[in-house]
Amino acid sequence: MPLTNEQRAALRADRLARVKRERERRTALFAEIARHAGGCADRHHCLLCKAFRLLVEYVPDPTVHEEYERLRHRLDDLAERLERIRDVHQDLSENARFGAPLARTVHDAAWVVIVRLANAWHGEEVEDPYAPLPPDYHI
Repeated sequence: MPLTNEQRAALRADRLARVKRERERRTALFAEIARHAGGCADRHHCLLCKAFRLLVEYVPDPTVHEEYERLRHRLDDLAERLERIRDVHQDLSENARFGAPLARTVHDAAWVVIVRLANAWHGEEVEDPYAPLPPDYHI
């Protein structure tokens, strides 16, 4: 079941908040390392300095992990777009198979196809300009 735009926005906001918290935590940790290293007199024998050096040495590079997460989310977004485009293609091919015209002229039909593909690409439900109008009972 595809996600709605609101669900997608909530997931994106949650991910950005987690990344921000992780960056703040990492910044605070490195600030603590710098504060201790600036005031420590015995850097070679201080256990805290050794622990900080090991921590700095073995902390994974955050840019690689963040880039992987960004690419994974981008691939998920592109997969959703591809699924929506496939749905539009299937709908158009079924209409063609049944002989249902999209519009009166070739140019109008091309416009309908462009609008539907653009809607599928952007994930927004924009009103189809060639959809039949609902009856207006308030004349």
